[in-house]
Amino acid sequence: MNQGMQGSFHGRNLANRGLEDAKDNSNCYIKMKLYGKDVLCLVDSGCDSTVVPKTLTDRFRRLVVEPSQHNIWAANNTPIRIHGETELPFVLDGRVIWTPVLISEDVEEVMLGIDWLEGHGCVWDFRTKHLTIDNQDTVTLMRRGHFRCRRVIVQDYQEIPPRSQKDVVARVTLLSTT
Repeated sequence: MNQGMQGSFHGRNLANRGLEDAKDNSNCYIKMKLYGKDVLCLVDSGCDSTVVPKTLTDRFRRLVVEPSQHNIWAANNTPIRIHGETELPFVLDGRVIWTPVLISEDVEEVMLGIDWLEGHGCVWDFRTKHLTIDNQDTVTLMRRGHFRCRRVIVQDYQEIPPRSQKDVVARVTLLSTT
């Protein structure tokens, strides 16, 4: 339900700021553009490295993806597979923010990690829900959704008869939103 917000808040024009109606307090997002497309980015200070879904980078055929030697793990200590790494030209309020990213098929949303927050001198005001990036005008953070498991990928072919259950080896992709 991307409705956006219009008007002003403390003298700031909020039109085209990429805001959505607040839904809950579970996650904070900023909306940036990537090659002209709107992309919601989870601001995740608990994530060491910035990670993007492989499905996002697959849309851009000319994107140069380099092999990666990085190893990363989810909070529950399961490994996150890394397909490669690249640098993406996200655009926020008309300015390009070059962002080195790891690419993974195990995530379904852009996660801006502490590396991105530190690299861009971000100041996050939790009370006002504002994020200052590169000493530039403040961005108001959006909130949306709850943690959900969206997809389970079975690693080997399995046949499960009707009205039965079976343990299978699988990987899970995680999405923090509804």
